Amino acid sequence: MNENEEQIQEKNEQDGLNNGKELSGIEKKKILDFRRRAEAAYNKHNYAWAAELYCEIYVMDREKNVEFLQKMLLSSIAEKQLASNPVIFTIKQFLLNVALYVKAFRTKEISGKQHEYFEVWEDILKTDADCGIALLKLGDAYEKNGLKENSALLLETYLRKRKTNIDILRRMGELYLTCHNVDKARNAFKKILSLKPFDQSAEKRLKDIMALTSIDETKFKGSSYDAIRDKDFAHRSQVEMKVKKTADDLDFLIEAKLREINANPSNLSLRYELIGYYKEKKDKDSMLSVYEDIASMSPGDVNVQLEKLEAETIVLEEKHKDVPKEEFIRILNEHKKSAYTSLVNNFPTSVELKYKLAQVLFEMDDNDEALKCFQATSRIREYAPGSMNFMGQIFVRKKMMDLAVEQYQDGIRKIEDMTDLKKEMIYNLGIVYETLGKPDNAMEQYKLIFKTDVGFKDISKRIEAAYQQSK
Repeated sequence: MNENEEQIQEKNEQDGLNNGKELSGIEKKKILDFRRRAEAAYNKHNYAWAAELYCEIYVMDREKNVEFLQKMLLSSIAEKQLASNPVIFTIKQFLLNVALYVKAFRTKEISGKQHEYFEVWEDILKTDADCGIALLKLGDAYEKNGLKENSALLLETYLRKRKTNIDILRRMGELYLTCHNVDKARNAFKKILSLKPFDQSAEKRLKDIMALTSIDETKFKGSSYDAIRDKDFAHRSQVEMKVKKTADDLDFLIEAKLREINANPSNLSLRYELIGYYKEKKDKDSMLSVYEDIASMSPGDVNVQLEKLEAETIVLEEKHKDVPKEEFIRILNEHKKSAYTSLVNNFPTSVELKYKLAQVLFEMDDNDEALKCFQATSRIREYAPGSMNFMGQIFVRKKMMDLAVEQYQDGIRKIEDMTDLKKEMIYNLGIVYETLGKPDNAMEQYKLIFKTDVGFKDISKRIEAAYQQSK
């Protein structure tokens, strides 16, 4: 082997592309673990997470097993089939992300290419803001390169949809301590205790933070406790821990938080803390104003946009509380229709948004448009039963009873357990049978509910009335 060939082989080994080299035992074990988790996620219809895990397996596996690529594509298509051109759009987008993943893993260990490594994960997040693996990998990279606050913010974004991950909560808390954001650190450790009472590590961290005025800093190592030297933090902690805060207490906390935001204008977590204070103060207008700031800073985050819409709804309710109920409902639905239509246009692959828009259209008796949306969302397994229930009701409104019966029956078959939604559809099916003059068929449906939940709606009265008529 000449010198040039040796250099090429060495570079391939660095890039993780030497297909001739067998995977180590640790690597094989890791792939097996990822595969089990991916299959479990896929079987539970958590397609987005399954796709991410299969993607990680694909880039780890030197043989580039086609099976993993196929499962990635299947997972991605199942998750995003509501795009304007489902299959073509999804495959193009997903293959783009596969290339980005491969590039990220190739550049990971190559010195002098850290900026490329950052850029790749950032590009993935541009196309999928909730990509868990990308958030964690980029967070790791930021932390290793001293960008502690950036790392903590990414972990916070990760936790918005995965709120019970104690390990990530603990890591985020430690990072925020290092970044002098002890308020956020305290909230993280308190969240851990709410999920896992008596967690000794979290309890110790909270006690350390709370005992600010009596701490001997020489007992601690590292920079995590530099934040403790803040002069007003002891007083702020005492105020924060009050069960009932006065208006003056909340004004004090708000003023302190605004100072922090002015010093760290890009820190979204500080703004979320400020929203918490405004909620306690019941200052809805100020709360909405902060949500609008966050939304303008995160235009690609659908969760943030939904939070802003929820805040707008609260403010609307306050402003129109003296308006007659029917008029208020009309105003509220018009606002929601406009907001959700805009969001659906901005996030065309979001099934959740289309489902929410369909519900608003249903409330407004816009049956044709609602039916179009529900027909689209019914193709996604997670939303299929609920969509079919609404579609059945729309067909009843249109006097298309045979189609209503079919929708209810199909929706009922999709739910194994006797959930509230399943009972709702069985009940609605019974009503349709009564309308069609089929009391025996209706009774069969009502009895199914009566056997498991005698308190459901007026099911007891209907059963008793039917028995009385049969005497």
